[in-house]
Amino acid sequence: MIGENSTQFFSGDQTGNPIFEMIYQYWNSAILRTGVKLGLFDLIEQNNFCSAEFIARKLETDLRFTEIYLDCCMALELLTKDGDRYQNSPASSTYLVPSSPAYMGDLVLHITNHWRNFERLEAHLRSGKHESPYENGFIDKDTYWRDYMAGQHARAVSGQAEMLVSNAELHNKRFLIDLGGGMGSYIVPLCQFYPELKAELVDVKEALAQAALYVASSGLSDRIELIEGTIESHTKGVKERYDSALLSGVAVIHSEDRVRELFALAHHILVRGGVLLVQDSFKVGGMPERKLMDTLHEFYLKIAFTEKACNHNSERIVELLREVGFQDIKVRTSTTQLSVIRACK
Repeated sequence: MIGENSTQFFSGDQTGNPIFEMIYQYWNSAILRTGVKLGLFDLIEQNNFCSAEFIARKLETDLRFTEIYLDCCMALELLTKDGDRYQNSPASSTYLVPSSPAYMGDLVLHITNHWRNFERLEAHLRSGKHESPYENGFIDKDTYWRDYMAGQHARAVSGQAEMLVSNAELHNKRFLIDLGGGMGSYIVPLCQFYPELKAELVDVKEALAQAALYVASSGLSDRIELIEGTIESHTKGVKERYDSALLSGVAVIHSEDRVRELFALAHHILVRGGVLLVQDSFKVGGMPERKLMDTLHEFYLKIAFTEKACNHNSERIVELLREVGFQDIKVRTSTTQLSVIRACK
């Protein structure tokens, strides 16, 4: 379940009709989102073998609807049942309980916060414009940023940060800049692994509000400086100052021309021998198992973030890096994680 056994999700038809399968799939994500929002899985984890009456009382929900909802969760293998009492499935205990290191509830909320974007898909197709969830009224701005940062962080701690660190090769580097670094989900593990590193994280104030908490809790406030601003505003007039730089989740929300500009800027601010790490959800040639997600993900980025978003091919990213002067380019791809590209000046 949850990515491991998708056949357990309700498809609406057992005869192999793909249209029936598509019709009903939104039921599954709605049930999952609701459980996360209600705190259902945490409640059950803390109390175990809970009756529907207990759950309805604690969640302040209607008992009759709650009983049916819990049975739906059980059918989707989010819960199991012994007699008339429910407990979390192994997958829910692992991924949907906030105290779990592999918690994905924030990512569930972040992705499904764009529900209205897909509800309004016809309007997006006609206008060619994107909308943020707080612009179309689905959630408020503060909630959007909290879920967005926390959701991205969940991906980092679920294995992406480990992949980045293992491919960074930043030995003997001393000064790293993280351009658009969010809440510090990657700069923190890099500084933890490379104790000689000092770093700057540049992003907007909403991201830095979350970053301040994470950096402080990691005990790295003396080595990581948080700087509010844009990539250009912070690097204007800077030349050959840093020996390492990180662009994570940045290229995918920009056009090819803009990506080339960002790579050129990174090349300009790095010293000779400096390293640029580019991490993103690039399309990867020769991986047919990624084709569906790559295609849908690019559409999601355009309607939810910016019309200029583009799920670039990793091969083209390598070409752009070479065009602005980077050499010794190494690409690490994955069927489930983001790609990591390391390039040297």
